[in-house]
This record gives sequence, structure tokens and C-alpha cells, in this order.
Amino acid sequence: MKNIISLFVIFITSLFLISNVAFAAVEIDGGGSSGTVLQKQKKNIIDSIGAMLGLGSDDDTSNPSPSSSPETTPAPNGTIYPTQTLPGDVSNPNTSYPSSFVNEARKCLQNRSAYQLASSYTGVPWQIMAGIHYVEGNCGTNKSCVSGRTLGVNEPDLYGNCSSQGGVGKPVPIGGGCGFRTLADSCIYGANHLKGKIGRVPSSIQDLAKALGRYNGIGNANCGRVNASMPYCPARYEGFDHIYPFSKYDAIHQTMYLVYCADYTRCNPPKIFQRIGVLTIANILSNL
Repeated sequence: MKNIISLFVIFITSLFLISNVAFAAVEIDGGGSSGTVLQKQKKNIIDSIGAMLGLGSDDDTSNPSPSSSPETTPAPNGTIYPTQTLPGDVSNPNTSYPSSFVNEARKCLQNRSAYQLASSYTGVPWQIMAGIHYVEGNCGTNKSCVSGRTLGVNEPDLYGNCSSQGGVGKPVPIGGGCGFRTLADSCIYGANHLKGKIGRVPSSIQDLAKALGRYNGIGNANCGRVNASMPYCPARYEGFDHIYPFSKYDAIHQTMYLVYCADYTRCNPPKIFQRIGVLTIANILSNL
């Protein structure tokens, strides 16, 4: 029995030496793809020899290490947009504004997280949402982005269009009508409403002027509606003569007029509009 074991060991050792010589020849010759195949065959022979001798492989992959790829957090329902920057033709660092305007814009920074959340859900730059909230609700933390009304009360502008199901950026039944429980929800709704005015995310100053003018109502466009020769008339594009986007934006938009004092109610005569427009607030915030 002892002789049989000795002969078996000699036989196995011979096979091992022969395989090493053959594979060494391939390695010296360069190998290429055939070298890769032979290397695999070499490993298989060595593993087989080891198995015969009761040894384990030195390249055991039966228990692979856990994957190092990071876990991903499922995104909320719907498209999540990356951080949106204000179009370059809106953000003008060369525009000089009075300190009083800058201080007004700074008030909106207290709600920046809500505006940025709205931006992530809609693609509308957060500075634009801050500007809308300023014009509508003076950037009050308890004021709606949609109309400036106090959060938690009925919003007539929603015309009862809400559901008890709620959801992100959705109005809910409140006080016999519809309203918003949080500022973020009102801003998300407002941003989607703004996009709906032109059917896409505004990507230029022309897009924003048109969408913002329609958001407020085209009746407050000035050209042809006020008894004055205005430097912004005739309008270069839709919204260029509208108070909502452009009031105080630059030198030619310093004096603008409120044409409608309320829904379906014209001012008689039109009144000088004293507020700062959406694009003005957005421009200031983008350069702070």
C-alpha cells in the first residue's frame, strides 16, 4: 500500500512539472489570448491535483466579498431635476440695485430650502420661485407662493381643484375650498403652474417674461394700456412690458403701471407699480 501511494505522488508531481514547463513556454512566447486560455487550463489542472491530494485552491471565490457599489436611495415619484441655474441673460452681475432692494431680496433667503425643493421637482430655478413668492407674499414663511394668502386657508385661485389624497405639491381640501399646508407644496404647485403657461421649463429671459406675465395675467402688460410713452414700448417680446417680471429690473423698467387692481377690475387710472418684479429679485439673489 505504501508503494502505491509513493507511485501516485510521483505521477502527480510529474504532471505538475510538465504543465508548468508547457505554460512557461506560452508565457515566454507572449501568450496573447491563447495565453489567457492556457492560464485558465493551468489553474484547472492545479486545482484538480489539489483536489486529489485533499488540498483547497489558493483562489477560492466561493464566498465573494460584498459589492462595494454604494446603495441608492429611491427617488420620489416623478422627475427629480438637478440644481437649476438662472439663465445667464437674467442674472446680470453688472446691474446695480439700491441697498433697499437687496435687503428686500435677502428676506427670501429664509425660505431657500422650500424654493430649492420646488426647483428639484419642477426644474424652475429657485431664484425665480423666490421672486414669485416675494411679489405674491413678500416672502413670508406662512404665505403661499400661489397667491400670497396665508397657508392653510382657502385659495380661490384654485377653483376648488384639489383632492383629499394630497401629495407633493398638491392642494388639499381646506375651509370649504382648497389650499396648501406647507410653503414647499405651494411653491411646487406654483412652479408647475408657471411651466404650464408655456408648456415647458422656461430656459431664457424671453421664456420667463412670457410665463411670468401669463402667471399674473396679461392684462398688466403696459404697452397700449397706459397713457404714457414708455421706454420699453413697443415690447421687444411678450412680457417685456409686464410689471410682474420686469418692474425695477433695469433703467428702462423703473416706472411701470398696475393696470388691473384686482381680477377683472381695472385701475382707473392705472397706478404706478411700486413693487420689485420677479426677475429683479431673482437677479439680486443670483449675485449675492
